[in-house]
This record gives sequence, structure tokens and C-alpha cells, in this order.
Amino acid sequence: MVEKNKFKCFFVLIFAFYLLIGQIDIAQATTVHGQKARVAVESFKISGDAIVPGEEFELTLVVKNNSNTDTVRSIMMSFTSDAEGVYTVYGQPDQVYIPQLQPGATYNVNLSMKAADKIKDSVVKFTTEFTYEDYISSENTNKTSVQLPVTTTSKFEIQNVSFPEEIYQDQKTRMRVTYKNSGGDDFYNIVILLTR
Repeated sequence: MVEKNKFKCFFVLIFAFYLLIGQIDIAQATTVHGQKARVAVESFKISGDAIVPGEEFELTLVVKNNSNTDTVRSIMMSFTSDAEGVYTVYGQPDQVYIPQLQPGATYNVNLSMKAADKIKDSVVKFTTEFTYEDYISSENTNKTSVQLPVTTTSKFEIQNVSFPEEIYQDQKTRMRVTYKNSGGDDFYNIVILLTR
């Protein structure tokens, strides 16, 4: 009987040890296979309420390492936009390098940009492509796109009004009106009203 109890006791100890090891493995697996480091644009800000076609503006991208556990290194950012969209101003590179981002950390990237003259849409798609290294791979890529709001630039100006030197009452005469569309929108069916 004592032999049977020893055997049962030994069996219970082995089973308990097996369960304990199994629980440790599960806990370790959860930690090891946790969230993979991934870099993305968390938010953005532009100078002013919207971009204006043909004008320069400042764009700030807030880049975040979304991992809670892993540092990301050698982050290279490249920028593209719609065909008639936005681009970096002359003299500024269209790539940005960030040496590393700690878990959960953010980094502000400030860019001087210019909007194309002929933007017709109400938003411009601006895409950031990331390449970076983490503990799993040295060749990770990710893309993040944001929609930049565009304001219309309707500017219709009367530049000059001229008459002949002599004008007679109750007679027809010619008047010259010089006007200019200095905005990015087209105007149709323009009517000029003269009032006394």
C-alpha cells in the first residue's frame, strides 16, 4: 500500500511539474510572440486650415513605434503624393532618416512642402513609405497615407477700368475693363454690371 501511495505521489508531482512547465511556456510564448514593431504615421498637422494650390506650407508628421516591447532602428522615410499633389520644396530632401525609436515612442518630422498649381480635388493623398529594422527582420516595409485638405483659390480681380478722354451724354462709348483670374479655379459666364 505504501508503494502505491509513493507511486501516486510521484505521479502527482510529475503531473504538477508538467503543468507548471506548460504554463511557463505559454507565458513566455505570449511575451515572445507579442506585438511586432511597426512604424506608422500616428497623426499630422499642416500650417493653416488647408493647403492652397501653388503655395508653400509646413507639414508635421508624428511617427510612432506601435510596439510596446521592441525598439525599431534605421528608419528611412520616403514621400509620394498624387500626380498633381504636393512635393518638398527645392533644396529639401524627399527622404528622412530616424536612427531609432524606442517602444511606444513618437518622433516629429517637419517638412517644408509646396502644393501643385493645378490641384482640382478637395484633398490630396500623401503617402509615407517606411523601411526599418527590428529584432525579427532587417527588411521591414510599411506605408501610411494621409489626406491633406485643399482650399479653393478663387481670386477674380478687376485690375483696370479705362474710358476715352471725352464722353458725351446719350452717346455710346467704349470702356475697357481688364480682369484677371489669379486663382486655381475656372470661371464661366462672367457678367460685369455697371451701376451709377
